[in-house]
Amino acid sequence: MQLSVIIPTLNEEQNIAELLSLLKVGLRNTTYEIIVVDANSVDQTRQVASNLGAIVLSCSRKCRAHQMNDGVAIAKGDILYFVHADSRPPNGFLNDIFKRWMKVLTWDVFDFALIQKK
Repeated sequence: MQLSVIIPTLNEEQNIAELLSLLKVGLRNTTYEIIVVDANSVDQTRQVASNLGAIVLSCSRKCRAHQMNDGVAIAKGDILYFVHADSRPPNGFLNDIFKRWMKVLTWDVFDFALIQKK
């Protein structure tokens, strides 16, 4: 099972490196991809994200919904995890995702931030 992390950004140079570093530590024991969808930042957001191994897309519209949709369009993961660049995932977030995923499979619960790509 692969996890796709999708991060919409706009001028997040100050936040993106720390977030990507935390994500990589938390995801080190799983198969994942990190997709940063940038809305034409004027800072170094795209370059920083690319240098840290993220897949970087440019989105012509400054709209999180469009950015997230663009990320979903190329995501290869079975599970999609949306994160804002200025947030920090808690310790053990990967276990939380998989616990929630198992609940979704077991109870058919829908969570807006965690969806299965078909």
